[in-house]
Amino acid sequence: MGSKLKKEELIFERLSKGHLPLLKEFSCTETELEDFLVEDAWENGQQGISVTYLWFLKKGKKLVGYVTLLTDNINLNADLKGFFREKDIHYKSLPALKIGRMAVSKDMMRKG
Repeated sequence: MGSKLKKEELIFERLSKGHLPLLKEFSCTETELEDFLVEDAWENGQQGISVTYLWFLKKGKKLVGYVTLLTDNINLNADLKGFFREKDIHYKSLPALKIGRMAVSKDMMRKG
C-alpha cells in the first residue's frame, strides 16, 4: 500500500453484533476512543442513542477506524430566529447530525 490511502481500499460497515470480537484489536492514540468503541458503541446503538460505522481495509479486512453519529438540534438564538422569520420560517431549532466520536488506528494516521 502506498503512503496515501484511497477510499477504494476501504469498506464501510454499520457496527453489528458480528463485529464485536474485532473491536478489542482497534488501537488509536486516545484510550477514551478505544474504550468507547469496546464498551459503549454497541449498547448505544441498541438503545437508539447513536450509530457507529466501522472502516475496514478491503485487503485483510483490518479495522482501521470508526465514526459514531447521533442526532442533535441547533437552538436558534434571537438573531437567527429573526433571520428565519424574515423568510417566514418559524422554527425554534434546526435538526443536526453530530459526529460524537471518530478515530483512526495508529498505523493509518496521516494516510489520507
